[in-house]
Amino acid sequence: MQGPVDEVLRAHATAGVTLAVDDPNRAYVVLRDAGYDVYGLPDRRLQVGTTGRRVEDPAVLTRLLGEQGLWLRELTPQAADLEAAFLEITGGPEAGLAGSVGGRGEE
Repeated sequence: MQGPVDEVLRAHATAGVTLAVDDPNRAYVVLRDAGYDVYGLPDRRLQVGTTGRRVEDPAVLTRLLGEQGLWLRELTPQAADLEAAFLEITGGPEAGLAGSVGGRGEE
C-alpha cells in the first residue's frame, strides 16, 4: 500500500478505546461476544475497537459491561496512529504478542 500517512490513517486506523474494570477477563469475554476485537494490555487494561468492529459510541461499551455488573474504572478514547493502522491492515497482533487477558499472551 502506498500513499501519504494521513490517507493510510483515514482508510485503516480505528481509534478505539482503552478501558479498565476490576475483572478484565470477564470484560474481555463480554466484549468479544459482542463482536469487538479486544486486546489485553500488560497493566490489565483492555484495548477495544482498534481493529475490526469500531467503537462508534463508548456508551455502548459502558452499557454492555454494566449489564454484567462490570463497572468501568477508566475509559480513554485513543487517537488513530500508524500502529493502529498496521494492526487493522494485518488483522491484529500475532498470538503470543497480545496481552495476557483472555488466555492470550506470553506463557
